[in-house]
Amino acid sequence: MSSSQIRCFIALDLKEESIKNRIEDIQRELKSSGADLKLVERQNLHFTLRFLGEIPPQKVEKVKEQLERVKAESFEVVLKGIGVFPSFSRINVIWIGVSEGEDKMKEIYDKVNDALIPLFPKERGEYVPHLTIARVRSGRNRDKLIKVIERLKEFEIGKVRFSEFQFKKSTLTPRGPIYENLKVYPLG
Repeated sequence: MSSSQIRCFIALDLKEESIKNRIEDIQRELKSSGADLKLVERQNLHFTLRFLGEIPPQKVEKVKEQLERVKAESFEVVLKGIGVFPSFSRINVIWIGVSEGEDKMKEIYDKVNDALIPLFPKERGEYVPHLTIARVRSGRNRDKLIKVIERLKEFEIGKVRFSEFQFKKSTLTPRGPIYENLKVYPLG
């Protein structure tokens, strides 16, 4: 990886402070299990629409141009339920799901990916809207962690509105990633 490459992704940032507070409450509950977790920082909570990886600066400019083509309405989703990837037998990621508005989320995902076809191959597989809230670093206290997740499985966090999406740069540091907006795209 050359230092001139920029690690990028396209996201829907979570902006509602009250929802962030509720997510931090859930993160505290997960942490109380004694599991070995790396929690996603409050300012980094987002839905990823597309991870682009390391790309050269010239391509960053082309991505900015292509994303101008994305036309979509602002929309609301209901955040509900806690899940894991890839499975309970080997938890890597803990996430919050979407119970309403998933169709709108998939619509913007499709529009973003269609806009990027000239620059990137189309992603395979189905898009599963999820908001990562923690990463699991080891198997420590896994059974206790699973009990907490099972208890929160159907928990409703609340409604959020998305009126923009972001093209972001991610800088990896020993303390965790630092995200900054390369460009913000308003939704109608």
